[in-house]
Amino acid sequence: MPRWLASLVQGAIAQRLRDFRLLAMATTLSLALAVVAAGFGTFAGYAFLRERAGSVSAALIVAAVCAALAAILWSMTAWRIRARRPRRTPPPPFSGGDIEGLLQSLAAASTSENQMVLLAAMRLARDLSPMQLLLAALVGGFIAGRKLGK
Repeated sequence: MPRWLASLVQGAIAQRLRDFRLLAMATTLSLALAVVAAGFGTFAGYAFLRERAGSVSAALIVAAVCAALAAILWSMTAWRIRARRPRRTPPPPFSGGDIEGLLQSLAAASTSENQMVLLAAMRLARDLSPMQLLLAALVGGFIAGRKLGK
């Protein structure tokens, strides 16, 4: 790499680092000032309400307002997280009868990873005899019971 190109890249990296540090400092200072302003605003509201309703009532009102704001922020955050999750379609109803229909309804309602596990379990179940399946169920139950401590 030519020397002039290396110095150009180093200068660009140094400029980006300076910009990042400036943005980080400005963000931190802005957040600190917002917290201080919220504290003084809360105290001013408390002092105003203390003269009108008494100190206990004023403290309860300020606490209720803070709790309401926290609940609103929490519900907005939960709503946004829920909106980002992919929607699942409801499983098709199982009409009963045969095992293949049940397995197909389970496969249609789950994710691709679950479908792969279901297919592997179906292949394994076809290859094993009923006694081997019974033995696998007993061993699985024993291991699960030991892990649960029962």
